[in-house]
Amino acid sequence: MRSVMNYAIIGAMAILIGALSACAQDACGQNAKETAPGDNMDKKLVRELNITKEQQEKLKANRVAQMEKMKTLRTAMQEQRTRLMNALKDPAVTRAGVEPIVTDIKTLEGQKIELRTDGIFAVKEILTPEQFTRFQEKMEKARKQKSAGKGRTRGHGEHRDDM
Repeated sequence: MRSVMNYAIIGAMAILIGALSACAQDACGQNAKETAPGDNMDKKLVRELNITKEQQEKLKANRVAQMEKMKTLRTAMQEQRTRLMNALKDPAVTRAGVEPIVTDIKTLEGQKIELRTDGIFAVKEILTPEQFTRFQEKMEKARKQKSAGKGRTRGHGEHRDDM
């Protein structure tokens, strides 16, 4: 149960890093017609946290690097999952035969967690301690709102407990 909570926290922080990094992207020259629907919230966050242009540029660079690394990991993960699925279709396959693939998948998952953690610390280095604290508070509030709302339903507002 504790590891599930740790994954949830790491996931929430990864989302927060993306949101904050998206703020940096918005402030670096996009005009109003090119902004995505969620960019107004990002501008608000930049304003509320008093993030400087320099911080925005660093956050943007961090986000781009994180996205590239994560894309590489996701591609490798998908390749390994495909290999595993194909191997499991073979009636003669043994547990020992798929163990190297399973080990590779576990390694890639670990690398994803490390990348997310590195991203959190990168943001922590870019922001001031006060900004980072306020950032965490805002992200925790957003995570709670999401889990209390949309994230708990299936389809037409049906809650999982109702099924």
